Amino acid sequence: QGRNWMALALLAPGSRTSSTGATAPLPDRNGGEVREFQLNMDGQQISSELGAGNQPKFSQDSIAEFQFISNRFDATQGRSSGVQVNVITKSGTNALSGLFRTNFQSDKFNAEDPVVGRKLAISNQQYSTALGGPVLLNKLHYYGNFEYERAPLASVWTTPYPAFNIELDGKFSRKIAGARVDYQVTGNTRLMGRVSGSQSYTPFGAGSATAHPAATIDAAEHNREYLGSLTQVLSNRAVNEVKGGYSHYGFENNTLVT
Repeated sequence: QGRNWMALALLAPGSRTSSTGATAPLPDRNGGEVREFQLNMDGQQISSELGAGNQPKFSQDSIAEFQFISNRFDATQGRSSGVQVNVITKSGTNALSGLFRTNFQSDKFNAEDPVVGRKLAISNQQYSTALGGPVLLNKLHYYGNFEYERAPLASVWTTPYPAFNIELDGKFSRKIAGARVDYQVTGNTRLMGRVSGSQSYTPFGAGSATAHPAATIDAAEHNREYLGSLTQVLSNRAVNEVKGGYSHYGFENNTLVT
């Protein structure tokens, strides 16, 4: 649901979760406390440790495999005091391949809301596409993905004061994209470069029975990641790997009135 690939970790032993107030893509102890969670993608730490907001978003069509670790892990994995998730992104192969998929939700299939006495508008569309293949057979490969989601929103206030019970209309949107290039320089040397990011916007918060509509805020969030790596097989007993990268997560909230 929601194309959150991290939800598969619910199947792992030791994954104790609570969806209430969760801020991490995989809520662990304390309702998603960020310092008890770390996400590494291709060996790069990308989890946000702000203590507020959400976490970076990635399309499930860009994920090749992931590892969920709930027991003790060695210090090279990072500084999480709870769980660890290690992710490998998809790369291109010698075969050209791609995909396109769409999901939707509609209030045409819903019953009336018993509180407001009518159907609440829901019209959610999700689109995802990806393409990967060779530039040079056995040498240079690429993989790219793009995902878009939009959902018209309506929030209804149900306070005891009829004059406050307005309805706000707007649209939630999210864009997620990524690209990866792999170059097999020699039989023992490989270069990899990856860039990814997302941007989402929610125009207002949920309706309330206890707060004035003027108290609602919007929410804009974004993440960006860049990573490059050089891997060399020196011998049957030694491998050298050099990595450099940058990751950023930010969010902004504004009130709808000044």
